[in-house]
Amino acid sequence: MFCAQMVHLALQAAAAQPLLAVKVIQVDQFTDVGMAHGVLGVPTTIMEPGLVRFSGFIPGPYFATHVLSAAITPPR
Repeated sequence: MFCAQMVHLALQAAAAQPLLAVKVIQVDQFTDVGMAHGVLGVPTTIMEPGLVRFSGFIPGPYFATHVLSAAITPPR
């Protein structure tokens, strides 16, 4: 349930901001991708280029704040 809500929230953000890219990965089917990103539970949200990472559901306003901060974080 929370996975679908996070996917919906991320896709809404991407629809509102064309510079935002969203990748949705079924880690139960692609375990190697999940392991490479250190995913231990679902949903896991990783914002790049910053080091913002969440496990579980994130309320919309909190998500938006971190999308903006990830956007202004310089790449490492």
